[in-house]
Amino acid sequence: MCKDRARRRHVEKQVFADRDEEIFRASKHRYRRHDNQPQQEELIRSRADRLLLSSNSSLSEGAGHEASLNVISGSSVGSGEYMVSLSVGTPPQELFLIADTGSDLTWVKCRSSSSFPFPLGLSLPSAASASIGPGSHASMNQSFDATVSSSFCPLSCQSSECSAWSPPRFCRHAAQRCTFSFSYTDRSTSAGHLVFESLIMGNNRQAQNVVIGCGRRYEGPNFDKAGGVLALGQGPLSLPTQFAARFGYSDKFSYCLTDFLGADSVVGSLAFGGSSLHSADVQYTPLLSNPSGRTFYYVGVKAVKVGDVELDIPAELWAIDSNGAGGTIVDSGTTLAQFVQPAYNMIRDAFQAAIRDMTPLDGQEVPGLDLCYSTSSTASSFQGSTKAAGFPNFAIVFDGGLVLQPPVQNYFTEAAPGISCLAMQGVPQGSFSVIGNLLQQNYLVEFDREKQRLGMSRADCATLHS
Repeated sequence: MCKDRARRRHVEKQVFADRDEEIFRASKHRYRRHDNQPQQEELIRSRADRLLLSSNSSLSEGAGHEASLNVISGSSVGSGEYMVSLSVGTPPQELFLIADTGSDLTWVKCRSSSSFPFPLGLSLPSAASASIGPGSHASMNQSFDATVSSSFCPLSCQSSECSAWSPPRFCRHAAQRCTFSFSYTDRSTSAGHLVFESLIMGNNRQAQNVVIGCGRRYEGPNFDKAGGVLALGQGPLSLPTQFAARFGYSDKFSYCLTDFLGADSVVGSLAFGGSSLHSADVQYTPLLSNPSGRTFYYVGVKAVKVGDVELDIPAELWAIDSNGAGGTIVDSGTTLAQFVQPAYNMIRDAFQAAIRDMTPLDGQEVPGLDLCYSTSSTASSFQGSTKAAGFPNFAIVFDGGLVLQPPVQNYFTEAAPGISCLAMQGVPQGSFSVIGNLLQQNYLVEFDREKQRLGMSRADCATLHS
């Protein structure tokens, strides 16, 4: 651990500019990524089955019995993500991070001292520590100023946390900084160093010495809209794993995502710990194991219905094969629902056959979405209804009895003024299917990792709090 700021300054004298370029160009950790991109998947294998996390950590009592954070839609800044408000460092700097159940390392856009510079050509905003409210979304793209944080502590290559994460070729000497580097399948990339930092949740609970990434290099359209990524996957350095292993939390978390296109001031919630968020009538489905994709939350799909008709989609299109490919994940970091192409074709065709009162547009209005209708006269009827404006019901039946039957605005989205499109895409067979964040709007989603199950319940996320 860093005992004081002087020690950190001593460590920061080491500059590895050449190695940073190698790290950035030779990323090896590939994850899935985001909407509007076909998945060319390289499934993840965790770098370690377990990680001996440092015992020199603490969590303040604060208010309540769990950590909770506010979640807002990124639609006002042109992002398809949901953003979590998190305060980082000492004194705290508020940042908006992408809430992502499909990645394992929380990282922030990071500035540090002149002796530890960013590579030339990287443009960062000048503001770093101003307070941000839900109505100030123009400031979502802030970066973290490590030079003013007394709790900022870089990890060395000899730390146990580093040995479980960083490729050995990036740690040739024990005194070097521990690095991270990975890319997403939309070609977004992030690279930097692992550090210990202090996090403050929305209910004033402070977690000290949490391992996060100080992102020194990053590229990608989603990262232009946010201050980094908040990782909620199943890996050893994700926030749920660290909170459970180091701070005694029950190994579960839950969130409730408000209407993506709703008012900027409407706030949802993300809660860690045993009591989690609360809603009646939670239904559960087992989480499936996939040794080749340990980050993700896999679920079993039994059936898909459009209207009252169960589609004749072969079961193997939903299954994880012997090589770890395929399957279905629930992901907060993907916007549109994504289904393997044969299944998607059947779902799309079923919607087109069931919608008889409107004529599909010619497909040129909204690139990437291929079933759109003019809804200028009926858009107001979308809100809150499971069947509106001539659109049929849609339901996914999961193993264990969980049925996801969302309101129409969760699967037909207003892609342009007066134009609503099917909020789904096809991905190549062999990729996994994705229950994206639009399908999850106004659902309490509970990730019970202790019992290896996932729960859902319809909820008013604007009023549901821990």
